[in-house]
Amino acid sequence: MATDNAVIRRDGTVAGLLQESSATIDDSGTVNIPSGQTYDINGSAHAHTYAEITAADGGTDVTAAELEELSDGSSTALHSHAAVGGDWALIEHLDKDGGAGASFDFTSISGSYAHLMIVCGARTSDATQRKLNMTFNGDTATNYYWRQENRLGTASGSSATFMSVIDLPDSGDAANYVSIIRILIPHYANTNWYKEYFSEGYDVLNDIHMRGYGYWNSASAITQVTLTPAAGNLVQYSYADLYGVVDA
Repeated sequence: MATDNAVIRRDGTVAGLLQESSATIDDSGTVNIPSGQTYDINGSAHAHTYAEITAADGGTDVTAAELEELSDGSSTALHSHAAVGGDWALIEHLDKDGGAGASFDFTSISGSYAHLMIVCGARTSDATQRKLNMTFNGDTATNYYWRQENRLGTASGSSATFMSVIDLPDSGDAANYVSIIRILIPHYANTNWYKEYFSEGYDVLNDIHMRGYGYWNSASAITQVTLTPAAGNLVQYSYADLYGVVDA
């Protein structure tokens, strides 16, 4: 039985003897190659290298997930990465959808952006309300200063081993609430001055608007940012997104 739209090709070298191919061309001109098959150029299987893909996308970042989509034939939108100067680009999304965990750890952060911003929503599994602490580049020595301000007063740390950025709801608090925070880290890759941050957040259970600021006593470029509750774990469904502002 003949296959509709099948590409016809010669069967061996016998004149006039034809056979169908598994590839098809429909009436609109769409070519379909069966899953698992390839097409050759000059006798060699054609494939796109990572360098070719990123070059075609303007040299912007292409995620591993997008490369997997390209390889398995599903759709992706590479040019969603082609942000212009001043735009915020998502670098990485982390979450605890699979269960509670000790921290959010953004590693191997590229120095190609102008500034970093983190948007986080979290709570602790501990029985007491705890602070969410931040460190840079895995440094846990006494190299940090931080300060929090809200309508109830202030809290601060000097020569600290971390920077506290917000208070988290605990296991005894009403369910389904998280503290939310936005952290701005300007010129994180510059090596001429210490790394400062500014944060703003909301402790919904206590109806407290918090502002914070501080610095890391190091001029090193930031390549890692870690967020960890002072006690307990980040509960399931806590999340954190790391953004970079695209340089002009």
